[in-house]
Amino acid sequence: MGRIEFEGWGVELDDIDLLNRSPETSRLGLVFEQFPGVVCAAANGNVSAYYVILMEVRRRLLSGAFNVKVQLSNGEQKIIMLGNTFATEDGDDLTDLICP
Repeated sequence: MGRIEFEGWGVELDDIDLLNRSPETSRLGLVFEQFPGVVCAAANGNVSAYYVILMEVRRRLLSGAFNVKVQLSNGEQKIIMLGNTFATEDGDDLTDLICP
């Protein structure tokens, strides 16, 4: 089993409820919560399709960026920075994949 964590300071989402009801976030049980100045979410489960989750979050992201940590079931860890116009994973540019 893996884990995915999102933390975004000063991010603005267009509709957090729609994001929480989207197919991939619902499948994983990932629930985004908004607190003063920060939006966060975390879930344990099969995170092998985390790129799809990143794309869903990016579609709802109006401004700011998320720090995302992914731990795969094999123990491999990924550090991702996700904005609405860019994405990096362990320093490598994923923008063309996540932000088409």
